[in-house]
Amino acid sequence: LSSAKLRFFYLIFFFGLNNMAPGTEAKKSIAVLVLGDLGRSPRMQNHAHSLATLGNYHVDLIGYPGSRPHERILSNENI
Repeated sequence: LSSAKLRFFYLIFFFGLNNMAPGTEAKKSIAVLVLGDLGRSPRMQNHAHSLATLGNYHVDLIGYPGSRPHERILSNENI
């Protein structure tokens, strides 16, 4: 694939890792991998936000720097 096509090629990886701290509720972790600029990936930002809020997951959002992501991504403690 050309670099232009790779920029918009997205992958989501789901990891069923549990929080092992004693006395706390187990929380699953998910990594959302964007092969491109995170700030220019509103769909993947939306996926990460939905998983963090509705799915109650800890989300690692991984991608290339560049544009600033949306404020709801930056302010969410689960991302």
